Amino acid sequence: MNHIIGRGIGLGDEGKGKIIAAIGRKLGIRTGIRDTGANQAVHHLPGPNGIWHGFAQFCSHSFQNDAWTFLARGMAVELEALVREAEVLVTKGVVDPIRRVVIDDQCAIVTPMHKMVGRMEELIRRRGSCGMGAGRTIRDREAGKGIRVSHVLDGSVRDRLREMVTETIAEARQLLEQHPTDDMRAEFSYFIHRCNPDMLAETYEHILAYSGVLVDHDRRLFLQRIQEERVFFEGAHGTLLDVRFGFHPYVTQSKTTWQHIEELVSPQISLKKLGISRSYSLRYGMGPLITKDPILSKHLQDSRNPEDSWQGSVHIGWLDLPMWRYGILLNDRLDGIALTCLDHLTGYPSIRVCTSYFYDGKQDSLDTFFEWTRTKQGTAEILGFKKPELPFESEERTRILHQCRPGKWIEFPGWNKDIRQVRRVQDLPKAARNYVDFLESWAGFALPIRIISVGPDVESSIFI
Repeated sequence: MNHIIGRGIGLGDEGKGKIIAAIGRKLGIRTGIRDTGANQAVHHLPGPNGIWHGFAQFCSHSFQNDAWTFLARGMAVELEALVREAEVLVTKGVVDPIRRVVIDDQCAIVTPMHKMVGRMEELIRRRGSCGMGAGRTIRDREAGKGIRVSHVLDGSVRDRLREMVTETIAEARQLLEQHPTDDMRAEFSYFIHRCNPDMLAETYEHILAYSGVLVDHDRRLFLQRIQEERVFFEGAHGTLLDVRFGFHPYVTQSKTTWQHIEELVSPQISLKKLGISRSYSLRYGMGPLITKDPILSKHLQDSRNPEDSWQGSVHIGWLDLPMWRYGILLNDRLDGIALTCLDHLTGYPSIRVCTSYFYDGKQDSLDTFFEWTRTKQGTAEILGFKKPELPFESEERTRILHQCRPGKWIEFPGWNKDIRQVRRVQDLPKAARNYVDFLESWAGFALPIRIISVGPDVESSIFI
């Protein structure tokens, strides 16, 4: 019995939810596990009745009425938002979804205090936070602070919340004094009245006692479930946003590769690891995307996940092979690739893939970060990335990437046929098949492509 792991190999928004839901439908998997991130990692897809939902804390197969969601201890949970999401799913035809949610008792809880300070920090630093308190919650957890589900159950939550509120408000006041802008005042004023420890404790206690959600102690339910039936692990962020290996400072606070799952399961458990990638490049916010193209950025915008004042602008470009290969390198031992959004490329006269970057700056530190060569003109041509030694928080690599421009390209003929109804790879247009063949060749991802997504719903999938 092979359990399935899905991990985006890019910069996020790769279509992870769609692929996981399609695999669940195909293999009859009823249990999904969210093992990292928080409720800012929303996966949008339509249900059987055509109604869309952004799955924030529920797993993306939860339109199924037998679907279970396990929130593993790597997750940060917002309990009130979890209940609200369950209520929304009920209006969309899902029966009692909250009663099929299991939360690990070591999950950190996202509080209004995390949101307040996190948003105020983002207003100062502007690194592309979602503004939902997830990063601050995870940093607190790693520092041994904050609130966990177990604290609600053992009766210590009120005292912990009182201490947390006192410390957080003092920190927020200091930030406001140092940066007294209208936006900072607005965030402080909005959240200060929500930082009530007794009210928060009562809310958390009520949800865990009466909502129907189950709490897992010592991972007993989790370990029992993975012994009894096949499950999937649904990733939350793109690999290239990983706190350890991503492009600082534009990173999430989570581990986004698959390897930490080995810490959750026994060595006897068999895991199949699937990398997930769009057919082109996309990122939100201010981090590097060397292939970004204004025409693609305009035409391929997702109306369900638009730019906002926190994430920033959406940047879209042709496939960045060096960067995506780095995502594969970080997720070593992948068994294959799921390629998404191939239908989005229909109608373009040609499809391009960037295979290197040109860099005109100082070359002293290039050996530390990149595989590269020097052109006859003396310009550095960057061919790939080296996996950094940990701990790694250098912003120098990001600075270099911001100064790079696309180097060499490979160009493929495009296609005009609507492929959204195609269900067999041999029925794709020849040009689309040639593009897919290149991506799975040694010159591309050097991995077999197992699934091709040709539309937003779970049925629009080609299994190879």
